[in-house]
Amino acid sequence: KVVAVFADGTRARGDVLVGCDGARSRVREALCGVEGAAVTALPVWMINFTQGYGAEQARHVRSLNPVFATSVHPELEMMFWLSIQDVPDPEKPETWIFQLLISWLDNPIPEAENNDAGRLAFVRRVSEQWAEPWKSAGLWVKEGTRIPLDQGTCWERATPWDNRKGRMTLCGDAAHPMPPHRGQGLNVAIQDASLFAAAIIEAASGAKSLSEAIDAYDKEMFERGTKEMKISVAQSKAIHKWETLMESPLAKIGMRQTKKAETGVAE
Repeated sequence: KVVAVFADGTRARGDVLVGCDGARSRVREALCGVEGAAVTALPVWMINFTQGYGAEQARHVRSLNPVFATSVHPELEMMFWLSIQDVPDPEKPETWIFQLLISWLDNPIPEAENNDAGRLAFVRRVSEQWAEPWKSAGLWVKEGTRIPLDQGTCWERATPWDNRKGRMTLCGDAAHPMPPHRGQGLNVAIQDASLFAAAIIEAASGAKSLSEAIDAYDKEMFERGTKEMKISVAQSKAIHKWETLMESPLAKIGMRQTKKAETGVAE
């Protein structure tokens, strides 16, 4: 059996310990050591937080798309996305919770402004230069909102870890942390979970030993996750450069433009 001991002294006992504890996984540290589990910092900076608005403000922020809207500013070379995180009551927009994420390359906020108030001023300053609804979404952020600043990371490793004869493994961001600009982190994690469940079924049925099943899971997941991570890192660097973005398949063949007769706005 595997015994996990937590900081508060509690313990959990089971057959397999699966680290699903994020990009700075403690389980990954147990598998690979602190140095071996360390992430690599990327030249990608992100302000990422949640926000609620008044009823009419919330309707406006959600007006372009009910789920998700993203844009890249051609002069600032920043990306700004809006997504809906929670809708407790569809009839009460004042209860809706949104996610705001602004990201850019190689330009951290000056140290003197690197606090919640300074970062909020930064959000409002850059939002002023955006189109709607991103502009208002940033300008309407409430005073006192916690505004974190994060640097993108990935985990670079040449080979899978020693899974202790199938007793320990990883899943999701703990196994392959990657920046979010390709939108693949969740997809990869769901596939990890599906394949891990299949491996456990094989071990429980006697089709494979636990060691064989988890070895096979680790090999496939590690190779797939590493490939997706590398592509996502390249995407994060490319999407913030306007010229690179305009030459990408996304811009050339993945989007279409239609003129709205009444507004002349392309969508």
